[in-house]
Amino acid sequence: MSTDPKSSYYDVGGYETIDIIKAKISGLTDPFDAYCLGNILKYACRAPYKGTMSRDIEKIHVYSTMMMRGDEEKKENQQTYWNKRLTELNKSLE
Repeated sequence: MSTDPKSSYYDVGGYETIDIIKAKISGLTDPFDAYCLGNILKYACRAPYKGTMSRDIEKIHVYSTMMMRGDEEKKENQQTYWNKRLTELNKSLE
């Protein structure tokens, strides 16, 4: 049961949204990914019940876009890291 009766849309179906979020982000190592996924889950769980479904769907899009951009940045940083290491290795072999 929701701790706040005004926020009963967070426990529709018998599951507290916060418990779902805790379970799903517990294995993530990146705090930014955990933050984004937590918000995505929060807005997805409440969207049909709070009365602002279109706004909640927009927020899901915002957080999922931020999460995807974060993944792209990680990939770019990894590529930059390995390119730098390969350049250093090639120089040391000359």
